[in-house]
Amino acid sequence: MTIKILTLRESYDLYLLLKGHIPKDFSGMKSLTFIGTIVHSIRESDEHENYAKAVELFTGEEFSTIAENNDPTEVLNMFVSGLMENQIILIHKFFSQMGF
Repeated sequence: MTIKILTLRESYDLYLLLKGHIPKDFSGMKSLTFIGTIVHSIRESDEHENYAKAVELFTGEEFSTIAENNDPTEVLNMFVSGLMENQIILIHKFFSQMGF
């Protein structure tokens, strides 16, 4: 499945979904560690709808369809790939510097 690059509006929606899961201090943190922290936070908080909505943003498809047609590991890979390709660290820095 193709992961899309998000528009500014979609990036903002993603930021709002994940804002509470982003580590407070991530200076010097590598991208994969940063993303792993987000995944861990979502899993621990039981806010799985944020995960599902993010995957929908990255794919443009309903999560139920994605989950039906893909192995759970592949869906997780879509989430991680979407965060990496859309540079979640930069999205976070941009919107937090804008005061959101």
